[in-house]
Amino acid sequence: MIEWGGAALKIESWCLALRPVAAQAVLFMCMNTAGIFISYLSDRAQRQAFLETRRCIEARLRLETENQRQVSVCGRFD
Repeated sequence: MIEWGGAALKIESWCLALRPVAAQAVLFMCMNTAGIFISYLSDRAQRQAFLETRRCIEARLRLETENQRQVSVCGRFD
């Protein structure tokens, strides 16, 4: 028996009192794990979108540079 606040509690009732706390702790851990996973996935998707945009801009700049180089060598046909 456990003495608590002048009242004797049996081990079973103490375990019953601990159940909601344990359930909340498990729920808290699961929610944090889900949040970390979702954060990782969104960061990864955002990074991929950034890299794709960067590649597109680099390709456009290379194309413009190449076009300017060809125009300077061949001249424009007006």
